[in-house]
Amino acid sequence: MLIWYGLCAALVLAVTGAVILNRPDAVREPTPAAGPRPHAAIRTILALLAFVVASGILFSVFRARTQFLGDGVVWLAGMKRGDMLEGSEPLAEALLMAVARYLRSAGHAITASAVAPFSVACGVVGALAIWGIAREISSDSRRFLSTLLLLATLGSAALFFGYVESYPPVAVAVLAFVFVGLRACRTGSAPWLPGVVLAVGLASHLAFAYLVPAYLYLVFRNVQGPGRRTAYLLAPGVVAMGLVLALGFGPDRWQHTLRIATEAFHPASLAQTQLHPHDARPYPILSLAHGIDLGNLLLLVLPAPLLLLVSRAIAVRGLTRPGLEPGDSFLAWCAIPGFIVACGLVLPVAAAQDWDLFALLLIPLGIYAIRVGLSNLTGPGGTLVAAAAVIVGTVGLGSFVLVNADPAAGLARYSVLTGPGARITPYARAYGHELLAQYYRSLGDSRAALDHASALLEIEPTNPRYWAMVGAIHYSRGDYPAAIPYLEESVRRGSKSAGTWTNLGICYAQTGRAVDALAQLHIAAAMEPESPQNQLNLALSLLNAQRADSSRIVLQEAIRRWPHFAPAQNAMTRHFGAQ
Repeated sequence: MLIWYGLCAALVLAVTGAVILNRPDAVREPTPAAGPRPHAAIRTILALLAFVVASGILFSVFRARTQFLGDGVVWLAGMKRGDMLEGSEPLAEALLMAVARYLRSAGHAITASAVAPFSVACGVVGALAIWGIAREISSDSRRFLSTLLLLATLGSAALFFGYVESYPPVAVAVLAFVFVGLRACRTGSAPWLPGVVLAVGLASHLAFAYLVPAYLYLVFRNVQGPGRRTAYLLAPGVVAMGLVLALGFGPDRWQHTLRIATEAFHPASLAQTQLHPHDARPYPILSLAHGIDLGNLLLLVLPAPLLLLVSRAIAVRGLTRPGLEPGDSFLAWCAIPGFIVACGLVLPVAAAQDWDLFALLLIPLGIYAIRVGLSNLTGPGGTLVAAAAVIVGTVGLGSFVLVNADPAAGLARYSVLTGPGARITPYARAYGHELLAQYYRSLGDSRAALDHASALLEIEPTNPRYWAMVGAIHYSRGDYPAAIPYLEESVRRGSKSAGTWTNLGICYAQTGRAVDALAQLHIAAAMEPESPQNQLNLALSLLNAQRADSSRIVLQEAIRRWPHFAPAQNAMTRHFGAQ
């Protein structure tokens, strides 16, 4: 209701402001005379500090309690395992893995709440960049506050509310690049700092490449001489290449990333014949359905800037248009490529599922729209319209953030997005059921988890991982006879997970099939020889098969390799009386 009342208030303010702006006697306010203001620097520092602290508090208090949108559950699982899936974000991945190592060394469990401060910290740094951008694009000091609040309420800010993903640090890099680029346009200085941010951004996520044209604009505008220009043009790429190679992102992962990007931009008809049929979107790029998805994302990420941009395009009567400044050109070079890439992306999951990637691409467009939309909003009417835009941005972001902060609301929203009647691919539906199954398993609700896991098999019965998941849920419920057929089918279909073989071996042991159990646990130990738990399972299985000497040897070797692995020490003491 608060959001609804806020939108109603914004409508009233906007209409009132528009009427005042369009009166025949509406004139532009005179620019206030510049002059020294006592203690201005101190007030500015205090205001900046208050803004950053308030941002950090809001990010923390209203952090996401569910990680359904995006790949937060996948990232958490990778952080717990100590490895990540092959992706296109080497530096961002390395930062998250560093967070995981810190939590592990400090004895903390790797949960969404434990990882959330990383996202909040990114938001605090992003707040500094937002402040700088607001100072650069404000037409005058009277529009600074509205500009700042509009920038702070872009939908991309949801990435900083405890969002577990690789995108928060990338969003900070985008904001930082825009800030230092605008500053370079104003001062005319060589763009060495934008080049550094570009290199870091490319190493953080390869999607950052859409900002390369804006960097080229800075180089050709601010750098003189072919030699210096060549050096500035090549330096970010060389530095980024060095970073990604140092992080282990070699040519094999480049090919994987290129394949994923090709599939995202591939026409649906060709994708259905040459790529993965269940991954292809049910419509091509040039279609009404894709336009609706894109419009949804634009309204989610940029509600207020879009309204300002539309109103500016209508060219409010009686107001003059500003000349194109270097900062405006730079913002256009940032915004247009990002918007083009966003229009060309056709992903296999629901549009709202990958909103975070689109948000990264649309941040510069939002900044450009704010700059252009506020440029001629002067006088009392302009103040009212700007206030209306701020309210729209606040309630737009608030609706998204508040749903994520409420587990029940987040669960209901995601169930609708991926449930019956949703126009999504089989891949997206399976992905949704998998996330919901993992969510209910984490809550201990095995009945609901089993329902979603069973739905996975109906959607894609050829996937061994889904058979393993159903078997694992039966295993966790202590129903070992029911788990065995599913685990056996997963193995038959080519499962490469040592956990599947381990679960099957334990189920065999619990049902009196000691010899079969030993065979499965031998395979699991061979698949993951660096896992002390697998060696312990093998030793206990050997003991159960009346092979005590072999069991003792395996336990001794495990204790030698992992002297701090207490379960192996306890097993040796309990079964062999040895310390």
